[in-house]
Amino acid sequence: MINDKTLAQMRQLDAEVNKRFSQWLQKDYQQPATISVERSVESDVEELKASFGTKVLRIDIPVNDADSAIVFLGPSDYSSDLVNYLGQSGEAAPAVPPSMQTLLDTGEQISSLIHEVLSARFKVDAQLGNPTILLWNGNDDPFLQDAIATYFSVSIGAGLTFPLVRIIPKKIATEWFGASQGNPITAEKKVFGEFKETDQENKSLRPIEELFDLELEVGVELGRVSMMLRDVLELAPGGIIELDKFAGDPVDLYVNKKKFAEGEVVVVEQNFAVRITNLVSAQERISSARN
Repeated sequence: MINDKTLAQMRQLDAEVNKRFSQWLQKDYQQPATISVERSVESDVEELKASFGTKVLRIDIPVNDADSAIVFLGPSDYSSDLVNYLGQSGEAAPAVPPSMQTLLDTGEQISSLIHEVLSARFKVDAQLGNPTILLWNGNDDPFLQDAIATYFSVSIGAGLTFPLVRIIPKKIATEWFGASQGNPITAEKKVFGEFKETDQENKSLRPIEELFDLELEVGVELGRVSMMLRDVLELAPGGIIELDKFAGDPVDLYVNKKKFAEGEVVVVEQNFAVRITNLVSAQERISSARN
């Protein structure tokens, strides 16, 4: 059985990778592109054969110095020249077709996106190697066993739609998403001494209270992004700027341009507001003030 928590986090990974990869496809092909997840199931070679046949293009992305790999399988209908090249060897082998480099570029882009999202969202430093292109003939490869197969539907433009499947070994999925769970929180009972009333002279005005009327600039930052000058000049009404924050991530609250807290955006009587969810520690505030 596939762990529900692992599947939930894989869905988060896929949502972000699919969004970024479809944007890359759209820019590369100059046509609208969409990628949707159909299902995630136990990897089964017979089911893979039924879905793709026994002459399938395969992209392997090594993980942990080739100890394991993420495997992508896709139909060979659109790349007969590449299938012909991969199916031959020796002096009689044809010249490397241009589609080989296209597929390698695609594999490198997918590998880069997976690494970025794992690092940013799950705090996992995945060790991914350079992709290799193979021709799968239906053999029962060890990488396809004891793994999770996720089936996708990819559409580019109005006339190109094809299936794609990604196989991730369960041990890799557990390593990645188990590491993001964090250590369990434990609580222990703490006994404090009784509070004593302070002397009358200590109830007088304290130094900090003399600053209560001081005005401070408070700002909220939704996120940041670096852009090329040419991209900035191309902005127009209706354009979208993608920030470095994921949907649902907390926003940062600054006091005098120093980070003070994190919070979530809410609406109060038709006005935007921020509900504080976490205060920066005193040590971090002191360190920030010194910089």
